[in-house]
Formats: sequence, C-alpha cells, structure tokens
Amino acid sequence: MRSKLSLCADDRWVTILDNDNLSLLHFLTAMKGDSCGCYTNFRDSVEDHAWQIDAVESKVVFIESSLLESHFDMLRARQVDVVVMDPVEVLPEGVQEFWALLDDVSDENPDIINDDRGDMRIIRFTGGTTGRGKTVMYSIDNWLMCRDSYFAVADQIWDSKVRMLHLAPISHGSGMLFLPTLFKGGCNVTMNVPDLAAWCSVVERERVTTAFLVPTLLYRILEMPEAGKSDFSSLETVFYGAAPMS
Repeated sequence: MRSKLSLCADDRWVTILDNDNLSLLHFLTAMKGDSCGCYTNFRDSVEDHAWQIDAVESKVVFIESSLLESHFDMLRARQVDVVVMDPVEVLPEGVQEFWALLDDVSDENPDIINDDRGDMRIIRFTGGTTGRGKTVMYSIDNWLMCRDSYFAVADQIWDSKVRMLHLAPISHGSGMLFLPTLFKGGCNVTMNVPDLAAWCSVVERERVTTAFLVPTLLYRILEMPEAGKSDFSSLETVFYGAAPMS
C-alpha cells in the first residue's frame, strides 16, 4: 500500500472485488494502514462504481480482471491507479497486477499509529434503497464494536467450530459476520456466484454451520429440489436481513 502505491494518510482506495479477492483486502487491511479502505459491491453498475470513486476521491482502485473491459475507460478518465487481482494476458497501460506488486516489498514494521476513535479507516456504501448509496464512515473502534455486538447477544454461536458461509457480498451485509468468525478462530467460506444449487452443495461439502441470506433467497431454497437432496445437518444458524421475514 505505502511503498508501491504511495497510499498514505488522507488517501483512499476502493475495492471492486468479488468475495474471494475481497477477503485479501478486507477490513483488517485498512485498520493496519494509514489510508482509508472503501468497500463497494462488485455487482453494482459501472455508473454506480464511477459515482463511488468520485465520492471518496479514490487514488487507487483494486478491481477484478473480469471488469477491466467494462471499467477501463471510466477508470483511466479519473486518472486513478488500477490494480487487478488476477493475471491477465495483456496488461493495459496504467494497470498493475496485485501479486507482482508484492515482489520485493519489505516486511519491516512501518510503525503506523492510528487513533482508533478519531481516524476514519473504513468507508462502506449503503445499499441505495433511497437513491444513491450513502458513504458510511467508520473508525477502528466503530468497526470492532460492530464485531463485538455479535459477541454480546444472549444466544451465543461464536467459537472455533463456526464455519460461516458468505454468499452475499462481504463488502456489504455479510461482511458484518466476517470478523466475529475470524476473531473466534472460526472459518469464513466465500462464494462468488449467487448460485443457490451451488450453495446447497457447499453447505454439505464444507460442513457449514452458519450462513447469511436475504429472505427472498431463503424462500427459494425451501422450494428447490437440491435442498431436499442435500445434507444440511451441520447447519445450525442462519442470519437474515434486508427485508421482513414471513
């Protein structure tokens, strides 16, 4: 972040990443630096992504290789540094590869000191149900309190045996369950494609204990033949949100 991309205090970077790559640049990455990480939904439109980049005045954008063709002109027009997470056959001018940037990076402690309550280290965009998504700002203390709120509920599920399945974007609602799992020594399992048949097979294969889904998807799973053929015996807890539940 600092030596190769020159991201320092008051700089902001945006991720437009699917769940697997986003986990590499998740919220702990932002907490350890002195620049601010801004998390957006991979599935938003190019127009929404352009608005989000402008809103936070991003200096660097981390993006999936699959979005280069649709987003390249928009990104270059904004003169941001572009980093793709996976190798591409032909690297466009002005685009760098994530793994190549790691070559020869020092492992020395940069001795960054953050004010855990005063420094803004994370920005997330709301779902945009009332227009454009709003920029929600977090300090480190804000974000860790979101984690701790899950530890405070009476019905405790968090321990090292938790296997949390993220089908929804961890840049948004499902990401709230990432840190509680991580800090209790559990396992976060990510999916990229919103494929409910695949979700059923992943629950069985990975012995998933916990999941997060919106009600619409839960209703659909209840009607799917794949659900009746899958072994859900490991599944103990399902969080839902974003809409009322029947």
